[in-house]
Amino acid sequence: MRSITIIILLSMIASGAFASDLGSRQPDKSMIQIVPSLPDQAMIRQGGDTFDDAVPIEALPYMTTGTTTGFTHNYEWACPMGGSTSPDVVYRYVPAIDHLLRVDMCGSLFDTRIYVVDEDYELVDCNEDYYYDEECGFYTSLIQAAPVLGGAEYFIIIDGYGGDHGDYVMEVSEWAPCELTVPSGAMLEGEPPLEDGYQDAYNGGCNSPDFGSPFQSLTGDAEGNLLFAGRSGWFDNDGYNRDTDWFLAEIGPGGMIEVTMTAEVTSYFFELGPQNCDEVAVVNTWLNEECTETVAQVTGESGSLVWLWFGPTVFGAPENWDGNEYTYILDITGLAPGTVAVKDRSWSGVKALFHR
Repeated sequence: MRSITIIILLSMIASGAFASDLGSRQPDKSMIQIVPSLPDQAMIRQGGDTFDDAVPIEALPYMTTGTTTGFTHNYEWACPMGGSTSPDVVYRYVPAIDHLLRVDMCGSLFDTRIYVVDEDYELVDCNEDYYYDEECGFYTSLIQAAPVLGGAEYFIIIDGYGGDHGDYVMEVSEWAPCELTVPSGAMLEGEPPLEDGYQDAYNGGCNSPDFGSPFQSLTGDAEGNLLFAGRSGWFDNDGYNRDTDWFLAEIGPGGMIEVTMTAEVTSYFFELGPQNCDEVAVVNTWLNEECTETVAQVTGESGSLVWLWFGPTVFGAPENWDGNEYTYILDITGLAPGTVAVKDRSWSGVKALFHR
């Protein structure tokens, strides 16, 4: 279903790399001008206007699209602040059994705010800003794990920040945590544990200029293969931050590095260029959803070096996430055989490879 979301979004948002794609800290909302999306008024509206005419969700997973434009502003709960005048639409859900509910607005085209409330209209969970990226939208929402009880009545309300409104995509599903086991023999990333106050001096690349912009090499064996296990996540260092891992890899004789990735949390894998911290941007993007395999292929001349990036799509831990970190695994083929390890090489050393 997520492929539908991405197609809808990419057909309506101009392409291009954003500086925030590579950053470790979420930009302030004031930096982005939110322009309400004004859809064709003939578009089918799939959400109800009030609790009384809420659209029923009969079974999960459930995916729908619609618009809040033209509806009435009826409901609001502090999330974390109030003050919205946005129109809202309502869905009704009665779970058969107790479970955790996931409500995902990835692909929506305005600054969303969503609520789950119970039959007494008490707030169960809410979210305003979760995603900030080109794939899922800027300041779009995700409720990761709202607890719901079998047989009880719940309402899902799609609202907006301020007075914003527009087209939305919503996917509702049951949520269960993903846990990966590090394979025996995998090369371990070796980064210090993430904790609040952390300063990324390890493989933060261009996000760590105070520490020489260090890269970590992805080192192949005699056949050019590497099984790599890393840890990424989030930390509070005078604001929300995400750990971003920057890698240097040499393309092998076949002219293509192939990376099969799996992660406990939805993440991005990027190919970067040009190889210059003043100008670097995203060349190719792969979205790896939690506990699914994604394959990335990076091509180039044999012996050429490429910059790669792995990190969370968001700047703070998902709801109900235990701790600051999550595991990801990269199964890589096509590296130059027996590549020399350079994981401690600083940016000054890397730069010398490209500016002679």
